[in-house]
Amino acid sequence: MKETIKTSRTSGYLEKIFRALNAEYFENKLEEPIITIKTQLYEQMGAANSTNIVIGGFAESDWIDVDCGAGKEEHELMRTVYDEENNTYTGTIIT
Repeated sequence: MKETIKTSRTSGYLEKIFRALNAEYFENKLEEPIITIKTQLYEQMGAANSTNIVIGGFAESDWIDVDCGAGKEEHELMRTVYDEENNTYTGTIIT
């Protein structure tokens, strides 16, 4: 039987490792990412790949920094709305 591991446990370990390395080698100067998403689309599709994510919050509007590998970009974080009829979410689209 295949053993499953909770992602929250793994995430907790990765956060501890990040904090330890940040303290030891960078004097706690590195910003701690809230969410990190990894993909292998570039390896699979080459430079023609494209990834979009929809993110949002509960406030009418807010601002966030997003780094998709080419440096930080500031995006307005729009309110997330779920459309039950079309089974879709609206919010801020990050490409």
